[in-house]
Formats: sequence, C-alpha cells, structure tokens
Amino acid sequence: MRFSDKRHAAVLAAAVLIAASLAGAQSRGLGAIKIEDMKFPMQFLAAREFQGRSAPSVEDDVAARFIALTAQKLGLKPLLPDGSFLQEVPVEVTTI
Repeated sequence: MRFSDKRHAAVLAAAVLIAASLAGAQSRGLGAIKIEDMKFPMQFLAAREFQGRSAPSVEDDVAARFIALTAQKLGLKPLLPDGSFLQEVPVEVTTI
C-alpha cells in the first residue's frame, strides 16, 4: 500500500466520523470528539488489508459498510428514500 492510499483512508475516516460527531455537537460540543474515539475507525479503514480500496472492490464495499454502520450507531438519519446509508453507484472500469 502506498502512503497516499493509507493517508486517504485515514482522512476519509476522520471526516466521516467528525461529520457524524458534529451532528450531535450542538448539545455536546466539539469537546466530545476524543482521540481515543477516532483511533479504531482510522486504524481499521487505513489497514493494509484494504489494499488502497480500488473501485470497485470487496475492500471498498467493506469500508462503505463500516462507515454506514458507524453512522447508524451514532444515531444519524439516512438521507436515501429507502432508509439506507448506502447508495449504489454504477462504476465502469476501463483499461487501456
């Protein structure tokens, strides 16, 4: 895994969890975001086993499911009409 892939995964995880935490921040304040709370999601999503998460890939699906379950656990409301946190996006892969 290249450094940029690991960094990208860590930044994505941090952004998702910070955004989720901000949903309840009106009552709890930004002080509720703790380093120890961010450590596991960042380590998980930046793990070598994800292989940089090429799209489409099983690793990408696992990461998306983890983020969706985290959002649900935090009590966020899904925006999709079917009540899901996951949006299917068709991807066409072309090689030259």
